[in-house]
Amino acid sequence: MPSSLVLGGSGQIGRFLIPKLLGRGHRVIALSRLPKTSVTDNLQWIRGDLFSTVPDPGPVDAIFSLGPLNGFAS
Repeated sequence: MPSSLVLGGSGQIGRFLIPKLLGRGHRVIALSRLPKTSVTDNLQWIRGDLFSTVPDPGPVDAIFSLGPLNGFAS
């Protein structure tokens, strides 16, 4: 099962991308500044901020950066 990290998972694009990835059999780790809970086993929310602290998600096959680009770059 491929795993994907979605930065900005609760944003305008992330909220549509996550169901698509789950529907294609991905395990999704999604980053949000606010605490979130999941109703599916294949979706894990982690709390973090691209401008300060992002927890280590472990190994992933793909990263989707949907937050601010300057935050991702730093």
